[in-house]
Amino acid sequence: MAVLSLGGREVRGYGFTITGEQPLPEEDLSAQTSSTLTSEKGFKGKRLRVKMGITFENAGDLKALTNMAQDVDGKGRRKVYTVNNQTAAALGVRQVRFSERLTAQELDGTQAWSISFVLLEHKSVPEKREEKALVSDGVAVGSQADKKVSEEIGAGEMGWIEKNIVSPFNDYLKNSEEEEMDET
Repeated sequence: MAVLSLGGREVRGYGFTITGEQPLPEEDLSAQTSSTLTSEKGFKGKRLRVKMGITFENAGDLKALTNMAQDVDGKGRRKVYTVNNQTAAALGVRQVRFSERLTAQELDGTQAWSISFVLLEHKSVPEKREEKALVSDGVAVGSQADKKVSEEIGAGEMGWIEKNIVSPFNDYLKNSEEEEMDET
């Protein structure tokens, strides 16, 4: 059995170490006090950090891995792979894409490279739940939301900040200038 396969293709190498991470971001709200008050920032996609070795005589395996990391879909975005690995399965990660970096460092005296790379979860379960909740609430999601914002901007419609802050402030300045002109 392959230790790691992406999109049905075995990642070839030896000495695999795969570390799963679940970022749990939060912000410190204590300011300069000793309070432990924090604000949770949701659940971000999981990461799989992979470390492995590839011998010099199997340089084609490194080339194949590099090509997988550089593959893009029809829209020019990094390709998403279905992952097959015990750690990924245990964490509930089904789809990933290459993220951050892929490094290949020559090892002294072993005629091999130490390889490391990061796989970022694509469409995590929390992300799917959030998207489903937004859709059920009638809120546009993803590219539809981007399209709506672009259309609003293109149509010259004002957003909340423009309506409630910028426009009233500009009116105030305009009235102040008119009053100054009337006084002179």
